[in-house]
Amino acid sequence: MTFAPSVAGPRVTIPETPAVFPNAARLNATRLDLRFAATLEPYSEDTLGTVTLRLADQGFCTEAGDTPAHTAFIGRLAEPIRWSRRTTSGTYAGRSVFRTASLRFSAVDRALPAGDLTYDLRGIFSRLALDGRDVEVRAVFDGYADGITIFRGTAENWARAGDGEVEVALRGLGYRLQTPLQPATYAGTGDLEGPADFEGLRKPVCFGRVFNIQPAPVIPGELVYQVHADAGGAGAQINAVTAVRIAGVPLTDAGDYPTVAALRAATAGSGGDQIPPGQYAACLAEGYVRLGAAPGGVLTCDVEGGVFEGAFQELPGTIMRIIATQYGPQLSASEVNAGTFRTIDGEAPWPVGIFLGPQSVATAESVLDEISAAVEGSYGDGADGRLEGFVIRAPGATAALRFSQAQVEERSFRYLPAPADLRPALREMTVGYGRNYTPTSDLPASVTGDDRTALEQEWRTTIGTQAVTRHAEAKTLRRDTVLSSKAGADGLRDALLALADGRSRRVSFTTNHKGLFAKPGQTVAVSELDEGLDDELVRVTGVSITGSTYRAEIEGIMRDG
Repeated sequence: MTFAPSVAGPRVTIPETPAVFPNAARLNATRLDLRFAATLEPYSEDTLGTVTLRLADQGFCTEAGDTPAHTAFIGRLAEPIRWSRRTTSGTYAGRSVFRTASLRFSAVDRALPAGDLTYDLRGIFSRLALDGRDVEVRAVFDGYADGITIFRGTAENWARAGDGEVEVALRGLGYRLQTPLQPATYAGTGDLEGPADFEGLRKPVCFGRVFNIQPAPVIPGELVYQVHADAGGAGAQINAVTAVRIAGVPLTDAGDYPTVAALRAATAGSGGDQIPPGQYAACLAEGYVRLGAAPGGVLTCDVEGGVFEGAFQELPGTIMRIIATQYGPQLSASEVNAGTFRTIDGEAPWPVGIFLGPQSVATAESVLDEISAAVEGSYGDGADGRLEGFVIRAPGATAALRFSQAQVEERSFRYLPAPADLRPALREMTVGYGRNYTPTSDLPASVTGDDRTALEQEWRTTIGTQAVTRHAEAKTLRRDTVLSSKAGADGLRDALLALADGRSRRVSFTTNHKGLFAKPGQTVAVSELDEGLDDELVRVTGVSITGSTYRAEIEGIMRDG
């Protein structure tokens, strides 16, 4: 074994002979011969590339059929993993906290093997860089190949933790969602890049059905307006422009043009104006609108927005996945658990509508938060490192995991206060939907009836009530959402009333190793006979794991009666 140069300190090595990994007991055993294995890949100034650190809480060697085969994981992990993920908001949902995870390993002998090199304690910090580098932690049972990933992400940094230990700060995908949802901006150089004062403004994005938006006046002299663009900045396909208004007065549809170039040339033909005053035309294929005459008031549109994957998309899980993969975060397909977002569409098939204009500063995270809140759902980085989502409801009918009396830590079961907005129960729930992006009370007399009402108010609403007479302090709650239909708003209203009828209880309990594999969104069963619980179903809303003690704290919703 050779040594990497170090800025200070003796270069020493202490040979380690990892134990051969024995067969482990099964997941439900009372005692579990479970090991943790961590793989870190820092950049080395000595190799000018990544080196691999393979650590375990109990040293072992991989077997011939493993990848990598016959490879040592040295027994240095003092804390294999600490990681927590919980939903957070006034109610149960809205978003997930991508909490900073961590692990600790020992370098007390000042000799850490990394490939063919060995680093002393100072050399770890001076010669290796870990930020942004991949980290995986597995729970290993019978063999490394059969191990279950309980954390996959990247390192943020590392620091000395005292007593010769090094702490590694870990992170999931959350930081990548804190980027502008629309990365593309106008150059301000004229034509489709907008006038000079557009420089640096973001190109518009439209998802689902939106009402009374103000499109971007990208070529004012030609009365050309942009509704929707892709993340590269090009005009992108929309499904329909269902209305265009000037100061609330609708214009007549003059048709659809195949390209924005054809739309711009519409008035150049020998046949005279092809978009007469009082009318508008669109280029649905590239997301533009053009007027036949200069507007005498505020221009607004109703739009059925982006066409993705060959179809108009408006369901919440699909839009969340599209935002994550096709806009700001630009996650790869392998970084997203697409099946969980399809499940959201199945459990909450409620259309959403979102428009971000040039002045928007919305991040991908903030819009995902809004969509999650609209379906009483959540999202976050799963144990395997992929982005996943789920809705929060009462427990399902079947359990993904069962925790027996022996697997629940004695006296750990707790009844927790309900989320603040739902405590102790709801007697009335109002949901705002169908957002009016440009409400106004300055409408001409010709706009009357339902049209006038819709254009004056910012939200349409649906209200529901329930009898909760046993709760003297039952609350009223209003939530304004990105939902675009009354049916969807009714669905959210009823879901929240059902969650907060006083019979859903927030609980927590601590389990043995089995809890390391619980996931938010799952239904699990728990028995705690001292509490009168025998296979009681709980919908998981949060999990915190501590690898060094082989324990997990689970939070969730349990239903009474």
